[in-house]
Amino acid sequence: MLTPQEIAEKKFDKVIMGGYDMAAVDAFLDTVEKDYGQIYKENIVLKNKMKVLVAKIEEYRTVDESMRKALLSAQGMASSIIEKAKAESADIEKLAQAKADEKLASYQERIAAEEMRLEEAKTGVQAFVERMLAMYEKEAAALRAFRESEFHAEAEAAPAMTPAAAPVAAEPAPAMTPAPEKPAAPAAAPSAVLPDTVPLPNIPPVPADPTPRRAEQNTRVFEADLSPNAELPNSVKRAQGDEEEVIMLTPKPRFEFKDLQFGENYDVGRKKKK
Repeated sequence: MLTPQEIAEKKFDKVIMGGYDMAAVDAFLDTVEKDYGQIYKENIVLKNKMKVLVAKIEEYRTVDESMRKALLSAQGMASSIIEKAKAESADIEKLAQAKADEKLASYQERIAAEEMRLEEAKTGVQAFVERMLAMYEKEAAALRAFRESEFHAEAEAAPAMTPAAAPVAAEPAPAMTPAPEKPAAPAAAPSAVLPDTVPLPNIPPVPADPTPRRAEQNTRVFEADLSPNAELPNSVKRAQGDEEEVIMLTPKPRFEFKDLQFGENYDVGRKKKK
């Protein structure tokens, strides 16, 4: 490529005939030199700029390649992390499902066991209720039999407890109706004391009660006073000719059953209500 200096130093040979005007050629060469020099300088500047740009482009290309590699590595790492996370989540889900199934099976077993216990409790309660009803019926029948036997025993013992009438010595009286003398005092009969406890027929034994019994306080004792000076508010006199028969009646025994304690399920630790 020509330089402006080469254009300025260019020399043409002189000719005699058919040549150009030297002044016009020099003027044109000056103009061309000026414009060409400017263009030449601009070309040099542009080439330098192009070199810088090419270096930058190469640098950018290198960076772009690095970025591309980093992006590819990041994508690969992201894919690996995603796959690993998916695998871990699947494992966690399987483990949680297994634990949930195990818990559910355990709860179902416990529910079945509790239902079985509930059924056993219902059966036991039903059997206990039936046993208690049977025992109550048995105790009621025993109490009725005891009451009837006591009434029969009382009816049979009433004549035996009546003392025989003593002979009365008649005194002479001026009137038609003889004045009877006081009957002789019969032999003192033993005091009829009712027993504190009466055995019950077919009644299971009662466990010992640690609290003191009040049967003695509630048991009434009846005694027949047959002394000569005793008042006879309940006596009955019956005239038989010249003699009087005195029948001594004792008060009717009264039995208190409210303190009776028996039964196989009686709670010995329960305090009595006053």
